[in-house]
Amino acid sequence: MIKSLISQALALIILLMLVGACSSSSSTEEVEVMPPGKPNGILPTNGETCSDFIEVPQDETKAIILFTWGSISNATGYVLEVFDGNVIQNSISASRTDVEVTLDKGKSYTWTVTAENSAGQTKSDTMSFTTPGESVANYAPYAAEISTEFKSETSELIVSWSGSDQDGDALTYNILVKDSKDIETVNQTGMTETALDPIVVNLGETYSISVKSIDGFGNFSISVSSITIKN
Repeated sequence: MIKSLISQALALIILLMLVGACSSSSSTEEVEVMPPGKPNGILPTNGETCSDFIEVPQDETKAIILFTWGSISNATGYVLEVFDGNVIQNSISASRTDVEVTLDKGKSYTWTVTAENSAGQTKSDTMSFTTPGESVANYAPYAAEISTEFKSETSELIVSWSGSDQDGDALTYNILVKDSKDIETVNQTGMTETALDPIVVNLGETYSISVKSIDGFGNFSISVSSITIKN
């Protein structure tokens, strides 16, 4: 009888230890963190002259421009980049979804915002705008708006874009399409058309599309978009 009770007690102790070990193991399992989603720019409005700005005291050549974008739920921070052509004018880290930037009046700029967390980064599509005021030179083109469509029945990617210029100048385009390994799928320059021939692509692959819009004065802007091919 005593031996039976001792055996039962030992069995109970071992069972409790196993349950405790399982509970401890499950409670310390790490939750997988996914890269953040793609942010969407809100202000300045894409492809327009900025009407919402603040004058800079004692400097009529400058304007304070408000940049805003949509919040990404799993992002821990953002990086705003403002470009003049392909030159970065400002690179600002932020924990909020709005930043004020002082820029020259009468110029066209492009911008992107990148969402960040411990698992990686995801960059928005490129947007563009013109600051208020008279230009001292010809305006650079607005960043092209890139459109993509995947045709699952033929495994083809359709790429088109829309370009515009504040001065109404005729534009040409340099187009570069690359996969995630930086292998070029398309590299065309001096295009006047606004669409590519269909591109055969692979499921699960991510493609980066760059459109450089150039006016007759050599001014340019660069727009970048990306797409992951899914069924």
